Amino acid sequence: NNVLFYVQWPGQYMFSELAPGSTTPDRSIDERTSGMMGGGLGSIGFVPPGLAGSGGLRGLIQSEGYWYDIDLASDGSLYSIASSTMTTTLPHWPGGFAYVPTGSPDFPNPSLVVAEWDNTTVAAYDVDAQGDPMVSTRRPFIDNFDKPWGAYFEPRTGDYFFLSWGAGAQDQVFVVQGFVPPVIF
Repeated sequence: NNVLFYVQWPGQYMFSELAPGSTTPDRSIDERTSGMMGGGLGSIGFVPPGLAGSGGLRGLIQSEGYWYDIDLASDGSLYSIASSTMTTTLPHWPGGFAYVPTGSPDFPNPSLVVAEWDNTTVAAYDVDAQGDPMVSTRRPFIDNFDKPWGAYFEPRTGDYFFLSWGAGAQDQVFVVQGFVPPVIF
């Protein structure tokens, strides 16, 4: 339905939706009413095509690192959270994740990257068929980087964007090239 989903962090606990043409939230849901624990969702993303969990919404709670599978239910032109299930916990205050586009060099398995704010690392994880990270596969992707945050693959070029945040200096956006463009739903 071309609904834009976003979360408000820190400590807002709100999962919000914008319908096409809206400039204020059409719906905001308190995440805690769906059983999510911790300091609130800091990032969300949809499982990409090619996995059994394709189209499923995933969320990550900062600073605890709780990884949730979030089931949405259509409610007219908007959505409600039908349920949420915590499936694993990621370390190092994860501050954003993005699924690596299939076919990208050096990523032979379905994967995601996670910015680890308090570990100066952007880590990579292989994911299972449902699109959930397998913690035992964690490996550094970018190491010794001060306060990485966010994660986004640009749909036309495949460039990976993330930023430094809260490091005391001016925040900066960084771009890593060499990925294939992601498949768009």
